[in-house]
Amino acid sequence: ASTMDPELAAAIGNETAKEYRAAGVTALLGPQVDIASPQMKRSGGTYGEDTKLTLDIATAYVNAMQSTYAEDGTDLGWGPESVYCFTKHYAGAGATEGGRDDHHVTARYAVFPGDNLEAHLITYFDGVFSLPGKTGSSGIMTQYSINTDGEGNPYGGEWSGACSPSPVSGALRICPARPTVSPSAGSAALSFWAATAPWRMLSLPMTSW
Repeated sequence: ASTMDPELAAAIGNETAKEYRAAGVTALLGPQVDIASPQMKRSGGTYGEDTKLTLDIATAYVNAMQSTYAEDGTDLGWGPESVYCFTKHYAGAGATEGGRDDHHVTARYAVFPGDNLEAHLITYFDGVFSLPGKTGSSGIMTQYSINTDGEGNPYGGEWSGACSPSPVSGALRICPARPTVSPSAGSAALSFWAATAPWRMLSLPMTSW
C-alpha cells in the first residue's frame, strides 16, 4: 500500500498466485482490507486508514490473485493459476474498541463514533464484490466484534459483523456460520463463507493465512 500503485499490487498478486499454486496452495484467507488506524493491533496486516487507497490496492490484488492469464495478458478468469481470496474482515473490524484484536473477548465491540460504518464497506461493495475481471468474489471472512454507532448502540442488536440483521453491516446475510469442510485436507474453515467461486473446478487441499 505504501507504493500507492494498484498496477504493482496486481503484478504482485499475479506472481503470488503462481507461487501458491506451484506449492499446492489454492486459497488465501485474505487479504485483510480493514480500514485501520495505527492503534489497531492488526493494522500491520492492512492497507492502512485510507479508504480509497485500500479500495484500489485490494481490488487490483484480489482480481489478479484469482485470475489466470494467457501469455498475451488476456484474463481467462478461473484457471490453473487462480487462487481463491477470502477477503477479511467484513464488515468493520478496523474499528475495534481500543484497537484490540477482535479474535478475543476483550474486543467485543467495534465503535464508530462518527457513524461512518458505511466507509468500511466501500472496499467490499465497490471493490472485491465488483471485480473488473471475470472471477467475481470467492468469499469473505467475517469480523467477530459487534458494530456500534456513535452512541454505543449496536447496529441491529448484539450480533457480530456480517451476522447482524442491520441493513448496513449485515447486508450479506451469511450467518449463522456454516462450516466448509475439505475431505481431502481433513480441515474445516468455520469463520468464512464462499460466495461465488466454482468449487468443482479446483480442489482445496491447502490454504494460506
